[in-house]
Amino acid sequence: MKRRATLIGLGSLLLLTLLTACGSKKAPDVRYYSLTSATPSSELPAADTLPTRVGVGPISLPQLLKRPHLVTRSEDFRVLHAEFDRWSGDLQEEVGQVLADNLAGQFGADNVVLFPWGKLLTPEWQLIVDIVRLDGELGRAAYLEARWSLTNERKKVALSGAAQYREKLADSSYTALVAAQNLLLQDFSREIVEKIRRHN
Repeated sequence: MKRRATLIGLGSLLLLTLLTACGSKKAPDVRYYSLTSATPSSELPAADTLPTRVGVGPISLPQLLKRPHLVTRSEDFRVLHAEFDRWSGDLQEEVGQVLADNLAGQFGADNVVLFPWGKLLTPEWQLIVDIVRLDGELGRAAYLEARWSLTNERKKVALSGAAQYREKLADSSYTALVAAQNLLLQDFSREIVEKIRRHN
């Protein structure tokens, strides 16, 4: 009986040791990322600060991007959400802000506003964007697909189109993925700037 009690005691002690070891295991740190606008050294068209007022938004995202985790795809058609790599803020808001900042670098900060704007303000152009895809394959490339339209002051669609861009990744990290996504948004901004300039 005494031996049995000793064995039970040793078993309990071993279980407690294992639980303590598991509980003290440090969880991986969560890494946060944010999109950024073009830098002055980027290859966007030279800033002419045309007297054109542009409204940016609304911006819409597919359901699979409406979460904080970075999204990638695999060769076997799987969609993957990174467990420890996340956006620092709302991705929809970040995309809108980056597009607005990129356009502001070309048309002047006072001439670009984010949706929603006041009733007393009527932009000459309103950019509406439906993001279809903004993800990538780690170690390979990042992708941006979007449907867009530019409406005039009379709220009529003057221009519209579908944009598709691909940017090769520098390496297989999530940092490289976000850096490539910034370049994709610069490419898209460049396209919109050219469209507005040609029809202004």
